Amino acid sequence: MGMSINELEQFGKVTKTEIQGGTVYVLEKPPKTHPDFERFSVMATPATGVCRIVAGGRNVETNVYGNGLRARFDAVQDGLKGKYGEQRLFDFLQGGSIWREANEWMRALRKKERVLQAIWLEKNGATLTDNLSGVLLDAIADSDNAGHLVLTYEFKNVDACRKTATATVNDAL
Repeated sequence: MGMSINELEQFGKVTKTEIQGGTVYVLEKPPKTHPDFERFSVMATPATGVCRIVAGGRNVETNVYGNGLRARFDAVQDGLKGKYGEQRLFDFLQGGSIWREANEWMRALRKKERVLQAIWLEKNGATLTDNLSGVLLDAIADSDNAGHLVLTYEFKNVDACRKTATATVNDAL
């Protein structure tokens, strides 16, 4: 938490990318990596330093039932449970979805009518360390036969970071 944008360069090439709502910095080589993840970015502002880390997962080949993606999700979730303890699991199909058959699991996920995510928050019994305020694991469908995981770590300075980023974006108005 709070690492300056200049300090990020110790991890190799850092590419600045403007996105809606602020700036993210893509890291070439973070200090620690997990084999299920291959893309790493951080949200940071000059005033707050690093406030969020996002790890994008490797492509997971699966079937229309989502078996491969769910298996990777479960494995990563188990690792996170071992480190942070209690989490809230969200695994549901939104009401009214037409993609309710078992062989439409990935289609529903791709259409954002199905959710598979786990969230670790202290208020839900998680034991967060290193100034973390929350951890989120999310399953994303790229097609009916492939998907990936996204793992997000937010630090206790994330609200100040968002305010700074929003003020910077709105300054252009």
